[in-house]
Amino acid sequence: RRHTRYISVTGVQTCALPISTQIIAPSPLVLAEDGSLYLLTVTAGDDGPQPTLTHITPTGEVEWRRSYDPLPAKPLQIGMLWDGGALRLIWVQSRGLYTLRVSPLGEALEPASRLEVGAAVESFAAAKDNQGRLALLVGGPRSDPGIYAFPPGDLTGRAVQVDRLGTRPRLQRDQEGTLHALWVRYPRNFGT
Repeated sequence: RRHTRYISVTGVQTCALPISTQIIAPSPLVLAEDGSLYLLTVTAGDDGPQPTLTHITPTGEVEWRRSYDPLPAKPLQIGMLWDGGALRLIWVQSRGLYTLRVSPLGEALEPASRLEVGAAVESFAAAKDNQGRLALLVGGPRSDPGIYAFPPGDLTGRAVQVDRLGTRPRLQRDQEGTLHALWVRYPRNFGT
């Protein structure tokens, strides 16, 4: 399916980028300090869906586009954040949570890896806390719910369960910059 993403760059008229993506949800954007943008999409590659990162200059021109190793299946959700030293690409695929660190020039800094959640994954929420650390919440599917959290700024260990009945996590920042975690809890037998 081909979608056109319209991007508004500060000080520049809206630009249209014809990009093929297999994800219907809005593509994640990261605004760099110099006013340029990073856009993450999933394109159809010959060997399967490919995460593709596009760098857009402050004037709205595509400076470069990099594709990474194909995925075995289309991801359910994708996300991207600046982790202080690199771009952190995150996606849910085949009931697992994966990440890839990428330099500001689009070079993969390490192979993509599966994070240790300890349960099936359907969704995630990621944001930077008020100390600049990556906060990551993970949600299981309705059939096997649970909310799991990684320690702030540390994705090397296993996530800890914080709610056994939750799903679909969100992180919301308040006016003071504090992150608040929200998630859904379905009543027993809801929708069955």
